[in-house]
Formats: sequence, C-alpha cells, structure tokens
Amino acid sequence: MLYVKNLNCLNGGKVSGKKSPAEDKDQGLGSGKYKAMAMLSSMGIAMLLTSLLGIGVGYYLDKKFGTEPWLMLIFLILGIAAGFKNMFTILKRYGFNDPE
Repeated sequence: MLYVKNLNCLNGGKVSGKKSPAEDKDQGLGSGKYKAMAMLSSMGIAMLLTSLLGIGVGYYLDKKFGTEPWLMLIFLILGIAAGFKNMFTILKRYGFNDPE
C-alpha cells in the first residue's frame, strides 16, 4: 500500500491549509467574474420565470372565462414588466445606479 509520510508535499510545502489573501484574489473568490455571472444568470432566470408565470396565469384565466387570447396577452405583458422591474432591482443591488 502506498501512502505519504509527510503531508506537506501535498499542499506545496505549507504547514497550514489556509490560503494567503493573494491566493484568494487570484482565484477570484466572491468577486469579479463570478459575481457578474451570478448577477446575469439571476436576471435571465427572473425574466424567464416571470414571463412564463404570466403566460400560465393568463392561459388558465382564458380557459376559465372563455376570453381566448386576451388575458394571456395581458398577463404576458405584466410578466415581462415584472421581469424588467426585477432586473432593475438586481442591478441596483449590485451597484449599477442611474447616472443623475
């Protein structure tokens, strides 16, 4: 059976498992690219879900009241508007404010 007597060789000769702040910065933990990707993906998901929710509610109400395309179109427009509102809220949360 093969085993390592000195575990320091596994982590580059460091005694502790802690990383220096420079190493954390190199990996980009919690900043830059990953934060932007998370923001963009949450905006896309929010826009998709609010639009689909609007279509679903509108379709259900159209079938219930017999007003075929109208309620679905109205709730689709409301879902898109809610998606844009959510998108602007996310942008403000991450520090993208309107220039005044």
